[in-house]
Amino acid sequence: MTRVTTADLDRLEFHAVQSGDHIAVAEELIDLANRVAADSEICRAELFVRAGEQWEMAQEAERAAMAYQRAIDDGGETIIDARALLAGALLELNRVGEAYAQLDRLRAVGARNLPTYIHVAETLLAHSDLENAHVWATRGVECFRHQDVSPYMHDLLMELLRIRYRIRLDLGLGERPPRRTAGRVRSGRPVRPTTAPPARGPRPGRAGSPGPRPRRSTRRRGGGRCRSCT
Repeated sequence: MTRVTTADLDRLEFHAVQSGDHIAVAEELIDLANRVAADSEICRAELFVRAGEQWEMAQEAERAAMAYQRAIDDGGETIIDARALLAGALLELNRVGEAYAQLDRLRAVGARNLPTYIHVAETLLAHSDLENAHVWATRGVECFRHQDVSPYMHDLLMELLRIRYRIRLDLGLGERPPRRTAGRVRSGRPVRPTTAPPARGPRPGRAGSPGPRPRRSTRRRGGGRCRSCT
């Protein structure tokens, strides 16, 4: 059995970016997940999730889906809910019904943090499902905007608000500037005025069709829990 630290993960993921060998890093993460000790700083489920992300970066969506499923089966807590990640991989495979079934399960139990809401909204936006992307983004904002949040969580909430802003523009809905909504958040620092991003043109494709991959941002410290949504 072995123990895996945050520093170990950072080293592996930096190597993947530097070398471009996402497959080798994914395989190493799977191996670590199979051998990790119960008291490891990084749990088995999170290692499967990180492996899945590396498989996705290597354009291996099938293997990514398998890794995310192993994280779900393990039952450990992950930073981004593994059901949200699995849904994204299934959409890449055009297994649309299975993908939305995962999102339905996630909705039933409640997404626990901002990174999960951000991931789902980005994924649905990338696959041109603007209506459901808007629902998820709005739900995330409503869960967290009235809570006492750290500066880090405030940054995540502003990211989700910017995503929601873009979705509303694409849907042709009346806009609520991000700074007004974010101004209601009780954060550990004053809210600076936010410049709204420019409108983007309509995306090609249909809901569930392969689209641009959602970007990976640095959302690796958890993002807190939603006290009102579970």
